Amino acid sequence: MNTSEQEEKKYLNQILIKINKSIAEIDDRVETQLRDINEAKAHLQEHKRDMDHLEKNAIRESVGRSHDG
Repeated sequence: MNTSEQEEKKYLNQILIKINKSIAEIDDRVETQLRDINEAKAHLQEHKRDMDHLEKNAIRESVGRSHDG
């Protein structure tokens, strides 16, 4: 293997490391958002009889923003 091939492999490995790191960060954010959404849904289900219409809508909007953003 010549020097340019070695340099190219080293560069590609660095890119793969960056890509894998980005994927891991995205996975963490998705897991956090999913947990937040599930907690909000559980809260809504547990307390929906005690909540008025505005409180229910506020939770639904919060879940929607978590999902969109």
